[in-house]
Amino acid sequence: MKNGVLSATPVTPKRYSPKVKEQVRAWAPAIGLRASARKFGVNEDTACAWAHREKWILPDVFADVRLRNAGKHAASIVHDAQDEVLKEQSRDTMLYFSSAALKASHQATLLDPETLLDKDTAIALEAHNRVADRTHGWTALRQQNQTQVAVQVQMPTAQEDAQRKAEHAKLDEIAALLRDKRAAKQLES
Repeated sequence: MKNGVLSATPVTPKRYSPKVKEQVRAWAPAIGLRASARKFGVNEDTACAWAHREKWILPDVFADVRLRNAGKHAASIVHDAQDEVLKEQSRDTMLYFSSAALKASHQATLLDPETLLDKDTAIALEAHNRVADRTHGWTALRQQNQTQVAVQVQMPTAQEDAQRKAEHAKLDEIAALLRDKRAAKQLES
């Protein structure tokens, strides 16, 4: 509308890819049609029109039964969509936990030493430290960078073992002769 006059240009509806439409349809039995539409950025009325036009069978209450009975293709779409949502939520959760830990550490720098030694404050700071550690993987990184040393020990064969025992027996005889010789010298002196 310009200067009180309606515009003559028609509004063209937004086109969605068949993949998006299929994802909305696959998620609708699990989380609801409108929630599924919001999740994939589709206008809720558009999703309702699709469902009505194509006679999608939607449960009154969110039920997993339809997902279990769905074909392999629909199940793979659902799993792909769920994986995508979980990855997105994981990234967001890591970001928010990192932000919370950063805020807590900034706040801790402003505290005086007596307050830092307070039991409840110390416990809260330790909890935020653990959250930051898990979020950023500091401990895992330190453990991952440890040097692993592999030692390879070669065990002797039966023949080598027998030869070693024979050499030890000869050395034992020589040692006994030397002991006897030393004892005899000491008796003479």
